[in-house]
Amino acid sequence: MRSKKPTKVDLVQEIMNTPSLLPSPFNPSKLKKADLEKILSAGRSTDNNTGNIFPKVTVNTPVAEPETDGSLHAPNETHAHPSPITHSPVLSPCAHTYSPAVSPTPVELGSEVTSNTIQAAGSATTSHHADTGAMDGSGMAAYKRSMDFDLKLYIQDLRITHGIHKNRVQHISVKANQLDDNPGQKVARIQTCDILREIQNSYTPITGNETVQIGVADPYNANFTEVFAQAAPDDLVTAPHNPCSFVICYDDNRMPSLSLRIDFTAATNPLPHNLQSDLNAHELLIDWLKTKASERPGYEKFVQRRHTTMQNHAVVEMWAFAAQFSSAFFRQRHRFDTRSTILKKDIYAALGVRETWLMQAEEGYRIVQKFGEAGECRSQEIVDRLNEINDPPEGSVRLFQYLKNWDRDLSHHPPM
Repeated sequence: MRSKKPTKVDLVQEIMNTPSLLPSPFNPSKLKKADLEKILSAGRSTDNNTGNIFPKVTVNTPVAEPETDGSLHAPNETHAHPSPITHSPVLSPCAHTYSPAVSPTPVELGSEVTSNTIQAAGSATTSHHADTGAMDGSGMAAYKRSMDFDLKLYIQDLRITHGIHKNRVQHISVKANQLDDNPGQKVARIQTCDILREIQNSYTPITGNETVQIGVADPYNANFTEVFAQAAPDDLVTAPHNPCSFVICYDDNRMPSLSLRIDFTAATNPLPHNLQSDLNAHELLIDWLKTKASERPGYEKFVQRRHTTMQNHAVVEMWAFAAQFSSAFFRQRHRFDTRSTILKKDIYAALGVRETWLMQAEEGYRIVQKFGEAGECRSQEIVDRLNEINDPPEGSVRLFQYLKNWDRDLSHHPPM
């Protein structure tokens, strides 16, 4: 069987399966196939020449810094050394994720190889390691491993005035690169765009019509904010970020956390007249969609399995639930905002899944409907694959890739 050119979905999957290729930001829906091919081509070209896609990392000589209350340091900033000031109570939970005795040290990076700015920071107590991992003989720094990372966010929304407080706690799950552990703590690097993407995909995204700033408290003076993103809420994920990644120090006794601040771009900006109504309308819509989902058969099983690795038949059940729910409500008008319709981001927020997962669920379910047990082009090979019991389970990503390849090959070479 001849090899055919990969589809856009194939390219997206290949990039997402290789964290080192991921640009920041990475929004597949806004990229053309040619753009995805360029990303892959750049990574492969660099890999052929150097054996590693990361730029050369040179660690500066560590500088002893004053002890802080443990708050976040942006990886690329150079700190002065004033006397530390304790954070305000609102942001104090963030202190639990950082070791007071360890502060990042700036690192000098080589030239960029992709659109993703790769940043590294050394430890003030470790003079020969970048926080991207142990250095190998070539001077390159490698991540220890990629992992799913649960993070608690303390979000302080300063836009709301007149005694209306929208401060909230939010739990997200992002991809992170675990770095070499420091004594008594663990260290992970998280991409800024991944944090913002998960916030915007949640049932409590940052909304409104005005440009906003997202930042963290300055480690030495909590009255000041270090801004790392500025854009309209709908553009936060794709807007430039500086820094483009954060280093989180944590231990097994507490859930890692991060405190964020949201504000308008200028203190003189008035509160938009319809901001509160926008916030309420979107929250009400997501709550309504979640209620509708909970009323459908199979919802409890869907929630239980949502973030687990499943056997193939269970994956198909999950796909079917999500695809049918999406088909029923996508582009439907709703009573919470008569000017707009239900979007995909509303659907995957209500279901508690990611955009890529929903895209794969809809496509995978379509292929199963075509080649599965009751499909119009029933294939015994597909039926057998869906009924396989594997130890460990195959999981949704591998099953989707298998079905996608099958559908593509059969479309180009139909049976005689």
